[in-house]
Amino acid sequence: MLGEYSAETVQTVAACMAGGMTVEQVGALRLAFPTFTEGISMAAQKICRALGLGRFPQVWSDLLSEDHIGSMP
Repeated sequence: MLGEYSAETVQTVAACMAGGMTVEQVGALRLAFPTFTEGISMAAQKICRALGLGRFPQVWSDLLSEDHIGSMP
């Protein structure tokens, strides 16, 4: 991962990995908003929904679904 705020995201993911967290646990994290690390939890929630794991509510800041990507300008 490269970018201006990549260290923040990489550090958060590394801490989750070092802690042996499951994708459901990462999805349940309530990370600071608005920050780039919120995307980690949102991505984990999307993975869980796709795999039918856990129960995570849809929120306004949810990552776009594949259904909406084609309709974006």
